[in-house]
Amino acid sequence: MPEEVVDTVRDTVLEKPTPQFWRVVMSLQDVLAGDFYIEYVKKGDIMMLSAGRIGIDNVYSLKNGMCATHRS
Repeated sequence: MPEEVVDTVRDTVLEKPTPQFWRVVMSLQDVLAGDFYIEYVKKGDIMMLSAGRIGIDNVYSLKNGMCATHRS
């Protein structure tokens, strides 16, 4: 990277919020019902992936408020 842009790039990277990652145990019904659904899923403020292996197990993913099912 050219030396003259190092400060600009560093400042840009440091301004962005640090992503937070949490591991939770919830049923699909818990995710799609109640306060959790309204506060996170409906607003599209969360990305989730269920346990399992895509192509082998039934796996659910959630991104931008949209749920996808990956069935084995």
